Amino acid sequence: MSNNLIIHENSISNRATIFNPISSNFDEVTYKNLPVTGSILSVNPTDGVLTYTLKTPPTNGFSKVNLDGTWVYTPKVNFTGTDSFSVTITNESNGSTISKINVLVNDFPESFDSLNCCCRNY
Repeated sequence: MSNNLIIHENSISNRATIFNPISSNFDEVTYKNLPVTGSILSVNPTDGVLTYTLKTPPTNGFSKVNLDGTWVYTPKVNFTGTDSFSVTITNESNGSTISKINVLVNDFPESFDSLNCCCRNY
């Protein structure tokens, strides 16, 4: 006969679980010298208020991010190409995530008939 003692250790943490907001990256298109606007769509698993702040500014333009997740990007004069900026999304429990906005800045086409501009800007 043997006497075996088995001890199971359960660790209990009193730290609060932090749930990060959920968002994704976005691709936008505009034309040379024309600003583009948008809104970052995010989900907060804690149902509280989200705040949005500019994390990384664009290299070839200017961006403004509002606390409600709306933003405007304006390319530098005569710039065409790809640019991007990133936004930190934070909830009331200090959970955060980063969303990247990629902007393709096109030159104007030869003809206005082939201009497929994002009409939602105007």
